[in-house]
Amino acid sequence: MSRSLDTKYVGDLYEGFGIVVAETRLLDPRFELLPLSRIFSWGEKDEAGAKQLAFALLYDYTQSEEEARRHYNSFFQRYVRSLPLKWSCCGRDVSAELGAIDAQGVLALANAA
Repeated sequence: MSRSLDTKYVGDLYEGFGIVVAETRLLDPRFELLPLSRIFSWGEKDEAGAKQLAFALLYDYTQSEEEARRHYNSFFQRYVRSLPLKWSCCGRDVSAELGAIDAQGVLALANAA
């Protein structure tokens, strides 16, 4: 079961480290499920940290390790790598990106057939 479309995520830098808040709590990086980086980052600066953020955001929103694993790399490519230094998004944004990623996959399968 997914979180609400209104779930708010906010990212900012604090003393050079990426901090992400989901509603009123720090976003759990889920290192135990996918240990790509010990920090969050976004944009082009640190690919491993940005992929960790992509996975954590997807896991938090979808509440599904399987969904997060399946889509984190595409979500990183399409969304996380283009985030500005200070950013915010909501569950609706995450859901829209997941829909676009799924549609892109369906289109690729159709073109391959």
